[in-house]
Amino acid sequence: MSGGAAEEVRLVAFGSCRKQSLAAPVWDAVVGLKPDAWIWTGDAVYPRGNASPEELRAAYRAVAADDERVRRAVRVYDGVYDDHDFGLNDAGSAFFGREASRQAFLDEIVRCPANSVRRTQSNGLYTALTLGRAPREVKVVMLDTRFSRDDHAIPSVGGSSWIPKPGYVAAAIRLASAALGIGSAHEGDVLGAEQWEWLRSELTNSSAAVHIIVSSIQVCATECMSCPDAGELRRPCTASYSHEADAKLGSGPPLAWQLACLSGHCGWPSFLWGS
Repeated sequence: MSGGAAEEVRLVAFGSCRKQSLAAPVWDAVVGLKPDAWIWTGDAVYPRGNASPEELRAAYRAVAADDERVRRAVRVYDGVYDDHDFGLNDAGSAFFGREASRQAFLDEIVRCPANSVRRTQSNGLYTALTLGRAPREVKVVMLDTRFSRDDHAIPSVGGSSWIPKPGYVAAAIRLASAALGIGSAHEGDVLGAEQWEWLRSELTNSSAAVHIIVSSIQVCATECMSCPDAGELRRPCTASYSHEADAKLGSGPPLAWQLACLSGHCGWPSFLWGS
């Protein structure tokens, strides 16, 4: 994260799903907007499936020049990974490379200090930062929706190396599950106990004027085929994790108002605003 976060905030830019093998003229537009911050909402790179730590870092290095260009143009350059830059499609807590993936993202994208708590906390690289000055502060709450994530009601085959087009097969299974109501009582979790408690703390009695939650998966969505993980944090197509959000965030002290959600994962980022 670069400095200058206490200065007045005018514009926060965000994005996801970057193919490092393709040209990215979109960065011309981003830099031209002169944003105060850039936030990754997941899939900053797409290494091959079941990528080794070395392959993941090589993918980051392939776009290092673009990252550096944007980093120089903003005061804050930060974000979270999703499944592909986590190392495996649809991966979660069972992924053997999750720790190496965390360190790679924090090294290559965020450039976190070696002693950052994001490197060692139990539920992943989640964090919060405050931009601007009172009374116009903006709090950005970035979630790790991969590190402690349980399997779907029917475990995903999206990362399979032996099924043709595994991502499409996984999407079809989740779509069928939604249509048939399979998984509506699934007791899986996304964030882990420590991160849920931290999230409630960040949204309770906050002094910020606006709060932005960054989730690499959709918080709310209406199109299940194009976004098979739609809404898993709150009201998913399969209702896979909604009970956990209700339990952790649906009771207790009032949460912060003026809340926006940024997410990626589906091939395009999305924005949700509420108060």
